[in-house]
Amino acid sequence: MFGIPDDRDIEATGAWHDFGILQKATTAVKEAVPDLLVVVDTCLCEYTSHGNCSYLEVGDLTGRVLNDPTLELLKKTAVSQAQAGMVLYKQLEWV
Repeated sequence: MFGIPDDRDIEATGAWHDFGILQKATTAVKEAVPDLLVVVDTCLCEYTSHGNCSYLEVGDLTGRVLNDPTLELLKKTAVSQAQAGMVLYKQLEWV
């Protein structure tokens, strides 16, 4: 599943919020079909206001990725998704 939130922001809060779109959808699916395996992409791009999978410095138009803040956001996202019952998938992309 891929989540498309109503709102996007610089810290991708919809990706890791306990009541984010994927978290709510997974809870509903698992209640209806408990044995179904729900696989999600642990990604930030659909939740960030800039559409990048990484955390970018606010106001920096160069697109320079800040790795440590990105890892923190991915960690929050992975924990939130796992707690909702999702199986996590992250394909690492090398740029």
